[in-house]
Amino acid sequence: MNDTKLATKTLRMQYWAEIIQDRTTSGKNVIQYCQEHGISKNAYFYWLKKIKNAALESAGIDFFELPDPDRIQKKPNNVNDFDTEAVVSVGNVSISINSHTSKTLLASILEVASCVK
Repeated sequence: MNDTKLATKTLRMQYWAEIIQDRTTSGKNVIQYCQEHGISKNAYFYWLKKIKNAALESAGIDFFELPDPDRIQKKPNNVNDFDTEAVVSVGNVSISINSHTSKTLLASILEVASCVK
């Protein structure tokens, strides 16, 4: 990426990070905030995703490839019988997950991890 494109990307990320921070501290929901500031809801969520991804990358979160779920022998979801299939590392914290880990739980963990500095 050339210097001009990199500078433009950096400025846009900073601009949208400020908007997202302002919306968060405003206490308003996304729809209210976007309407009041003349911002497209789709643009807001597009940049929110980009900023979250950049935060994950800068936080040093490592992802490991999960095995094909069809090849994993299914077991009852029993805490005492937990087989780690992947590990997500954020700094010095590692989180073990497997095919029984719900998408909702994983999304919540990643959202919290994206705030780790």
